[in-house]
Amino acid sequence: MMPKPLIVLVARQRTGTTALSESLGGGPAIFSAGEVFHHKWDSPAGEQEKYRLQRACNYFEYRLEKLREEPELNIPTLANQRTLLHGFLNRLSESTDKPFVLISVKYNSVHHFEPFYSTPGVSSHFLFLVRELNAAIIHLKRPAYFDRYCSGQMASQSGVWHAERGKGLADEPVTLEIDCRAALRDMQESARLDAEFERYLQSYNRRLVLKYGYVFAGQGLSPGTADGIDALVGARAEAAPVPLSKLVPPLWKTVSNREEVMTFFDSTPFGEVVRNALTPPGHHPLA
Repeated sequence: MMPKPLIVLVARQRTGTTALSESLGGGPAIFSAGEVFHHKWDSPAGEQEKYRLQRACNYFEYRLEKLREEPELNIPTLANQRTLLHGFLNRLSESTDKPFVLISVKYNSVHHFEPFYSTPGVSSHFLFLVRELNAAIIHLKRPAYFDRYCSGQMASQSGVWHAERGKGLADEPVTLEIDCRAALRDMQESARLDAEFERYLQSYNRRLVLKYGYVFAGQGLSPGTADGIDALVGARAEAAPVPLSKLVPPLWKTVSNREEVMTFFDSTPFGEVVRNALTPPGHHPLA
């Protein structure tokens, strides 16, 4: 048995994957399994809810069960890795009446189906296997790398990783003190990974590249996003309203060492982006 038509949402953390996948999953056409390779898969129910996880949809839950039945599948041959992925996707397919299955996969989670040998700098075997299934791939990027970094810092500081719409932290007094060198390293890594995955996927014609700032409009998907996804999957996705809101208030209100950060980044390729993020509306960013 082959699994239902698959949609793979691939991105780095803090790029809006949960909001997008849950919006698509709220409609009648797409079953969203969420982040299927999340390491908190076996945590208490409250922790799973915090990270928006569905234990029954987690690959590691399936893998443990399968390896108890067939321990030899643990040997990473090409055939065994294909068998495990197909079996997992079939499990997801059988759990829903919806015609499409969507899984969310972060950049640092595509290695779980590597065979005996893999070559650094070459696309992962997971991406090969999903392309083999003719999966639709959505590559979601957040080029505002400073915003992405601050979102991660805020989530770590507050312990809140996802905010229900209307329940964000925007009205609460929150501050971030930015470690400039750590932020620069993270932003450079984000740019490198975006480019690397775009290179991996560039020859694949069933892919859609989305940018965070243009995905959502009001409480739903932007018309361009909705039309692009419909064309990609060949059907009306009919997404539901986006259930989550942005976690971080405007950064010019939030970053306590604003002047230090802008001065530090002026000598980097990210200087203009950082100044724009940290300058109040109506003020010239170079003033």
